[in-house]
Amino acid sequence: MIPLVTEMSVDKKIRRRMSVLVGNYEFYYAAGLAQPILSFDCDGSEKPYDLEKIIRACPETDDTLPDEPEVSERRYLMYLIARYDADEDYDDAMKSLFDEGVKSSPFVGRMAEKTMNDCIGMKGDTT
Repeated sequence: MIPLVTEMSVDKKIRRRMSVLVGNYEFYYAAGLAQPILSFDCDGSEKPYDLEKIIRACPETDDTLPDEPEVSERRYLMYLIARYDADEDYDDAMKSLFDEGVKSSPFVGRMAEKTMNDCIGMKGDTT
């Protein structure tokens, strides 16, 4: 139940371009979504502080938003991740959430041109 609620929460925040990540579960799922964009060398088994350092070292992460009415979902995801401060809590669900984020990322493969809205209902669809 927690993974589904986490995925829905992050997906909604990105689509609506609002709010912040609230916890390591959301952070790991968002990091998985961003992995195809940032191409960092992680598999989600890293501890939260280590994953945070790796992601912040990527030049694409930026904690400022341009002053424009329409910010892309990709850009907003980078903003959410850059602003998050990880805590030390870690459990196996975080690796699963990271893996699900990578698997369902709209920023890779045939879904690269789609928005988060287009990908709702496509999770797990590999055709």
